[in-house]
Amino acid sequence: MKFYVGNPKISDPYIGSSSPASRLYINHNGEELVYPDTSGLLKGRFQMTQKYILKGKKAIPCHDTIIEWAQWWSNANRVVKQTEVAPSVTVSTVFLGLDHQFGDGDPLLFETLVIGGHRNGEMDRYSTWDEAVREHDRIVAEFHQHCAHCETLRNQDEKKCSSCGASF
Repeated sequence: MKFYVGNPKISDPYIGSSSPASRLYINHNGEELVYPDTSGLLKGRFQMTQKYILKGKKAIPCHDTIIEWAQWWSNANRVVKQTEVAPSVTVSTVFLGLDHQFGDGDPLLFETLVIGGHRNGEMDRYSTWDEAVREHDRIVAEFHQHCAHCETLRNQDEKKCSSCGASF
């Protein structure tokens, strides 16, 4: 099967409407080419449009307008937990407010991110407040067992890393 690589003809009757599984096009050489229908790829859960707000520790779907939700989001305390595990290394867990689940599964509404050190940029997402706190605490515990800068296993009561000299 061949696929059209360039832009479809502007006069195509299917653009902007429901269409069959694939479309037929004629290229500049007069060849018939099949162009797959991609109109549904960014619909539904893939658009990340489901908004949530926090009521206590529970994420609630928000049916307000995007403006009302954005006003809530900009004023809300979305930090679940933040722990400095070493100088210039922080584990941060926040409420995202948007479902970051791309595809099937429970909504992913909370995110834990490692900022700084050897694991800088490590990130994972969770569905509930309790799950986010549990995983935040697990990651923090890992840092207490290893150097945040070079991952060397920490000896009990050691104040500085035996490999890189960083403070624990």
